[in-house]
Amino acid sequence: MARSPGWLVACVAVVVFNTWASWSSVVVGWFSRGDDDTGETWVPRFVLWMLQNRPDVGDADIHLIMWFVAGVVITGAVYGRRRWGWWVVAVWGWSLLLEVLQPVVSTVRGREWIDAVGNTMGIALGAALVLWWRTRRNAAG
Repeated sequence: MARSPGWLVACVAVVVFNTWASWSSVVVGWFSRGDDDTGETWVPRFVLWMLQNRPDVGDADIHLIMWFVAGVVITGAVYGRRRWGWWVVAVWGWSLLLEVLQPVVSTVRGREWIDAVGNTMGIALGAALVLWWRTRRNAAG
């Protein structure tokens, strides 16, 4: 089953972005500041509201969203190929390795088990969505 090179580019892009976001102090700054000294904020109101009212799970919800996207893109790219499931498992393993290595590569990020749960749930839900969609599409036609 041939895939366009765009899928490979998308897979690499999402994994590179998630790697950067997992280790970057810049991302921590996005979510730790809101109001500056003038009382103004650069964060759109709806995003600020979501950040202030989200469940107290650290940033595991953000990990879930990041790795959900990765799960969709990776599964969409490799589903139907031989041993496609191993690619999804490899990305999941990479997400866990990123979490383990955070204190080594970052001075502001630390390893948190709840983030690893967010990574796992995100990839699993993303992969499940693609599998459900493909199964539904194949059954219809």
